[in-house]
Amino acid sequence: MSAEGDAKDGNPQQQSEEAKEKLREYNPRWRGYLYMALSSLINFASISNVQTETERASWVSSMVFGIATFLFSITVLVLDRSQWFVDAFNFSTAWKGKVEGYTLLFSVVWWVVAVGITTQVNGIAYRAFNIYFTSWLSLVASIYTLNKWSSAKDVLSIGEMTGLSATLKTWYLLFLSSLVVLGTSCDMYRYLYKADRGDASYGVAMGVVSTLVSAFWIFVHYDFFPRVEEGGWLELSSSFFLILLWIVSVAVMTQDQGIAATVTGTQLGQEKSRLFNFENCTVLVTATDPDDETKMLEEVVDCDFFPRQIPGSNLYFAAWTCFLASVNVTFRWKAAQAIQFAQAQQKREQDRVNQLENDDDGDDDDDALDDV
Repeated sequence: MSAEGDAKDGNPQQQSEEAKEKLREYNPRWRGYLYMALSSLINFASISNVQTETERASWVSSMVFGIATFLFSITVLVLDRSQWFVDAFNFSTAWKGKVEGYTLLFSVVWWVVAVGITTQVNGIAYRAFNIYFTSWLSLVASIYTLNKWSSAKDVLSIGEMTGLSATLKTWYLLFLSSLVVLGTSCDMYRYLYKADRGDASYGVAMGVVSTLVSAFWIFVHYDFFPRVEEGGWLELSSSFFLILLWIVSVAVMTQDQGIAATVTGTQLGQEKSRLFNFENCTVLVTATDPDDETKMLEEVVDCDFFPRQIPGSNLYFAAWTCFLASVNVTFRWKAAQAIQFAQAQQKREQDRVNQLENDDDGDDDDDALDDV
């Protein structure tokens, strides 16, 4: 009997350790921190491999974003899984979780700045696609992790902000991509020579129009303009208007030698050369005579002979995103109308059934009175 009691009670120290194991709460947002760690590490490694002799300050500052985020996220993951120092400081529960929330908010702002620096016109991101995509992925991973924290803490999340209607999420996407088009076109306008700024000016104008229209409909969904209703024909007309504008814009900006023809730009555009943008420009080409190696051949070539030199930028992806978002607004509007129509039909059918039931009840009452 005594042996049975000892086996049942067990070692108190062992029971304490088992209780602690059961009480351990791992950070549920570990997946987001893992995405942040991987993308920022690749970003840092890719930038460190770039060979540059100019603009060393920009090169060094671009590396800081990746290495800082990697060290932060990997530290959170290691401490969370190992449970080291959890009794002294728990990152996910400190100050009722606000420490983690403010840190993630700072991380989002940190990568907004990082993306702005690395993917600016002729930025370091266009030296290697790994830099370009991991910069954006790090920003997306930070937003994803912050949104997970907001949802868990019952703070305003992306789903709550954009779930008011079927089209609101797409209007947000159009607004953000339009801001990218606007900012990049302004930067491209500053970069190009004054005689070669036509399509850059068009990009600025399109960015302004698309940003204002999408911002207007976002405010409409939040009842800033009570007289305008979302889901009406005006919203559909606005989406059609933007579709037409972005069809023309994508055609103009992504044409051959356009400012958004490619993502990485041309070779001389990457070197920030304005040589071929000057008026009355000529290039002196020299070569060794194949018949007489001691003799040099020279020829003057007009700069118009060479293709237009455009630096890399975000315009290609941003312009296509704006066009596709405009189209998606139309699709989402149609889906919302179909749902509203089905709900109205169901309501009318239910009202008809209720009316028939009421009529039957009335007839029964009349029959009862007649019997009396």
